[in-house]
Amino acid sequence: MLEKLPSNLAPRFLVFHESTWTLSGRLSSDTLSIKQRSLLRLLAVSHREQLDLHPLVENLAAEHRGHYRRLLKKLTRRLKEGIPILAALEQTPDVINETDLLSLQLAVQTGTIGETYRQRLDEGKIVLDENTTIRKHLYVYSFILALLTMLATLFLMVFIIPMLETMIKEFDVGMNHQITLISTVSGWLINLFPMMILCAFIGAFILWSRPTRRFLRHNLIRRLTPNTQVIRTCEFLEFIASTLEAGRPASSVLPTLTEKHFDARFRKRLQKVDALLNEKENLWHALFLQGILNESQYKALDRSTSLESRVWCLRELSEQRRQGIQRSQNLIMRLGHPMVTLLFAGIVLIISGAMIRFLADLINALAQVI
Repeated sequence: MLEKLPSNLAPRFLVFHESTWTLSGRLSSDTLSIKQRSLLRLLAVSHREQLDLHPLVENLAAEHRGHYRRLLKKLTRRLKEGIPILAALEQTPDVINETDLLSLQLAVQTGTIGETYRQRLDEGKIVLDENTTIRKHLYVYSFILALLTMLATLFLMVFIIPMLETMIKEFDVGMNHQITLISTVSGWLINLFPMMILCAFIGAFILWSRPTRRFLRHNLIRRLTPNTQVIRTCEFLEFIASTLEAGRPASSVLPTLTEKHFDARFRKRLQKVDALLNEKENLWHALFLQGILNESQYKALDRSTSLESRVWCLRELSEQRRQGIQRSQNLIMRLGHPMVTLLFAGIVLIISGAMIRFLADLINALAQVI
C-alpha cells in the first residue's frame, strides 16, 4: 500500500542532510528523528484515508529493529486495547517527537488535525533535525579517535616511557620539556586509570539506559543548550499562528501548553503568562514581560490590524529565528570534524616531536662520547 502513496507522504527512512564531513555510508542514517517522522507520516495517511491504524503501526514495526521496534510494538498493543491514539502516543515516550505530539494535542483542541499533519511534515518546518546524521557521525568519529589515542598512550606508558627513562640515566642525556610533559601526563593517567574505567562504565550505562538519557536530556542538556528556549519560542509562535488561522483566540493554546508542554522551564514561563492574562493583561505584553517576545516583536504583533497580518507576522518571526539557529548549527557541524581531527593531530604532533627531539639529543650525546 505504501508504494501507492504520494511521494510527500510515503515514509522515507533514509532522508538525511548531505555533507562532505560524514563517515562511510555503511553507518546507518536512520536516526531516531527519522524513525519518528516515518511514524508521523503513517499517522497522517491513516487520518486522511480513514484507515485502521494499529495494523499499519504493526507493519511499520516489522521494518525496524532494536529499541524503536519495541516502542512501536508497545504502541500497537495500546491501540489494540482501544486506547485513543494521542493517549497511546503520550504513554509511549520517544515513539514520536515531543513537539509533534504537542502539536497534535493542540490540533484536537482547534479541530485542525489535517492541517497540522501537513505543517509538521513540511520539510521547511523541521529543519533543525537535518544535522542529526552528521552529529552522529561526528560522535562515532571522535570516539574512534579517542579510543585509538588511549591505546597509543597506554602503549607509551607501559613500554616506551620506562625505556626512555632508562636510556636517559645510562647515557646521561638531558630530558627535554616534551618528554618531561609526556612522562608527567603518563604518571597522572596511570594514577587516574581506575577512575577512568569507572567513568567509562557510567558512560556506557547512560548510553544504554534510555530512561537515564531521557532524564538527562530533559533536565540537564536542555538547560545547557543556549538555543533551546529560542526553539521553544519558535514552536510557540507557530502554535499561536495555527490557532488564529483556525478562528480561535490566541490565548486558547495556553491551557493545553501550561499542562502538557514537555519543557519544564518553558512551561513555567507560560504559566506566568497565563497568570498575567487572568489579571486582564494583554497577551502580547504578557509574552514581552516573560521574555518570550522582545520589544519590537511585541509592538509589531500588538499593532497588527488584521488576522492575516498577525498570522504572517507570527510565522515570519518564527522562521527568522529558526534560520538563525540553523545557520549557527550548520557552522558548528561543518567545523566539528576538522576541529576534532586537528585536536588529535596536535596530540600526535607533540608526541612525535618529543621523540624526534630525544633521538637527536641521544645521537649528539653518543657522538660526543665517541
